[in-house]
Amino acid sequence: MHKKFTLWAILLIVSFGVSVTAYGRYIRKQLQPDFFMPKEVQFNQPEKLPPLSKEELFNAKLENMVATVDKSEFIGKKTEITVPDYQKKFDDYNRDISYINRSGEIPVNSSLKADLDQMNSNELFEAQEKELGPETQVSRAFMRILDKSIAEN
Repeated sequence: MHKKFTLWAILLIVSFGVSVTAYGRYIRKQLQPDFFMPKEVQFNQPEKLPPLSKEELFNAKLENMVATVDKSEFIGKKTEITVPDYQKKFDDYNRDISYINRSGEIPVNSSLKADLDQMNSNELFEAQEKELGPETQVSRAFMRILDKSIAEN
């Protein structure tokens, strides 16, 4: 009986050791796309985010602080953040989905109904071209790479 218990303990320890070493050896291969990319561009690089402005940093620090003091005393004037229309619709959609999950019924959403009615109508509309915002570092780098690629081919 004692020999069987010792044998099982040794077997368990060996299998545990093998599984730990096998886990440490596995490294996932980084896949590269099978379409053309310039030599200067490396795939799977970490994203470089632009630095936050001082006001955004200050607002983020204020939100992280737990205090009973009114934030408007420190900010002076409250800045209004404009939320894009698509973001509002996406938030409404998420709220509707969570309501359906909880109650099992579809909520009344007048803006969704208006959008669906407009989609079902054959009313034509003209797309208006918007002016692009300020050029960013990413867009400048993209245009440089695009120009090099076009020049090479």
